[in-house]
Amino acid sequence: MRSALIRAARVVGFLVALACAAFVAWRWHDHGGALGASFDLANIAAAAALYALCGVPLALGWIAALRLAGDRSVPARAAAVGYLATQIAKYLPGGVFQFVSRHLHGRRYGATHAQLAAASVIETLSLLVAASATMLAFGEALAASGLPWLDHLRYAPLALTALAAAVWAWSGRAPDAARQRRALPVLLLASLGAHVAFFAGGAAVCAIVAAQTPLGYAQLLPAFAAAWIAGYVVIGAPGGIGVREAVLVLLLKPSIGEPAAIDIAIGFRIATVAGDALMALAAATISALDRRHSPAP
Repeated sequence: MRSALIRAARVVGFLVALACAAFVAWRWHDHGGALGASFDLANIAAAAALYALCGVPLALGWIAALRLAGDRSVPARAAAVGYLATQIAKYLPGGVFQFVSRHLHGRRYGATHAQLAAASVIETLSLLVAASATMLAFGEALAASGLPWLDHLRYAPLALTALAAAVWAWSGRAPDAARQRRALPVLLLASLGAHVAFFAGGAAVCAIVAAQTPLGYAQLLPAFAAAWIAGYVVIGAPGGIGVREAVLVLLLKPSIGEPAAIDIAIGFRIATVAGDALMALAAATISALDRRHSPAP
């Protein structure tokens, strides 16, 4: 029954992603099917480099999640490198292979299935709470989007925080979790802080892509957080493709018009895919250097 529900959720998510991508393509075609002055390749290249650096706080958040789940077997360096290496896998059909790859990587170092599953739950909740807190602090852009229902997202942190507490009560039953009680506040703050830093950096990526528009950082931060989380939670959408672009277009078009919003959404997608590829390249380089300098057996 559970596997059938998961399969159904993936199918629904894939259809949602397809509909979102079709919406963006339709609006782009309706405006002439060409990219305008807001689409700047030099800015996109710079944004890709910055997005690759955003992998650092994400990796730190994953390390904190592992420790919260009770794992001590995966070294911090290995956890970070493994996290960065698996980011590109999210673009494979199904949208879950980054989680699968990360799980297998952790198992090689001795982490248990329960610990890795708990760490994934903790990471997801931390990202949701960090994104919601970001939207709460910079929610004016949501209120000005012309879509009143989006303004209610500003109050999501209250519900998500309660959900995080409930799920943590469950995940606290992971092996050895009782040993982490004293470290809980520090680890929770480390996880949330890392993910807030990720959203702050991601908004800066948007700002570089949108440099040819009058959009300000305070507008882009909640828009990026909302778009990124929307793509993250839609199961079956590889890398959130289609979903994030549609959300960005809906949120940004009241401020800069739909053609420019489409330019930004497409440019942002190119920058993030390239940034994820750079993360994987950096991880592969670090792994190769580690093997070269490791003592022969």
